[in-house]
Amino acid sequence: MKLKHLVITGISALSFCGFMAISNLTANAKTIHYYTPKSWRGTYYAPNGSEMKVNTYSVSYNGKTFYKSSWSGWKKLAFSKVTKATYTFNALAKYGFQSSRMWKMKHKNGKTYLVNYKIMGEVTYWKKYVKPKPLKGYTVADSDDFFYNAWRRAYLDMYTDEADLYKNFNDAKDSLEEPDYKLTNYKKKVYAKWPSADSPYDVILVKVDGKTYYLNDSLHDIRPYNASRSGSDGIFSKFKPTDKNVVLKHGTKVYKNTEWYLDSGKGFTYKNTGKNYHSWKFEY
Repeated sequence: MKLKHLVITGISALSFCGFMAISNLTANAKTIHYYTPKSWRGTYYAPNGSEMKVNTYSVSYNGKTFYKSSWSGWKKLAFSKVTKATYTFNALAKYGFQSSRMWKMKHKNGKTYLVNYKIMGEVTYWKKYVKPKPLKGYTVADSDDFFYNAWRRAYLDMYTDEADLYKNFNDAKDSLEEPDYKLTNYKKKVYAKWPSADSPYDVILVKVDGKTYYLNDSLHDIRPYNASRSGSDGIFSKFKPTDKNVVLKHGTKVYKNTEWYLDSGKGFTYKNTGKNYHSWKFEY
């Protein structure tokens, strides 16, 4: 009883309900395919947030596989046409509670849906997930580290108040003496590199206005980027999203509706409208 309850509860969201015979959903063996059409494959989401994945040889719901071509009986993936425009995922089902019911692919406003026609006239639209294309145009750091054989641009980290620069390597390594230069400008573009390929210390070379200094960068006060994403939140930076000097952290991408938090003390937020990487709208 527990197993039966689990099956019925899980797949009812995909309309596998009802206990009457379903002769109208059975199909001729010649029309059954034990794989899904290429155009149907992908990840879909229902309005309530449920996830359905249609793979080549299986269909899963919220991470649990319900139909698979290598299985037998009503849980075997058996894709078949039911009516002129609808299909079913498990044509070998004999009873209503076993059936995936009728499905139809529909395109609307540039989006793809799988429409599930359930009993009692209920209909659910499953929207296909399409991976967004990143907006091109921003400069992105090629790594999060510095080179030893070439200078690369760098900026004071947005969460650091200042960086102490020294003319002497040992002074920078120990960081006990008064610094020869304090970098406090987040928007000042400097250049940095490692002193050698096998330096045993976290001391980097920093070039400011043509002068070279040493910095103990164990706390990563200097970064090769000035804008980065924080977890699932938007992008944080001391720069406006339209500033030509923006350098994104390695691997960071900007999509339509990306939020950009300007950490300027006033907390302005912008959202990309999707037209291009310069299309930002002030939110609040």
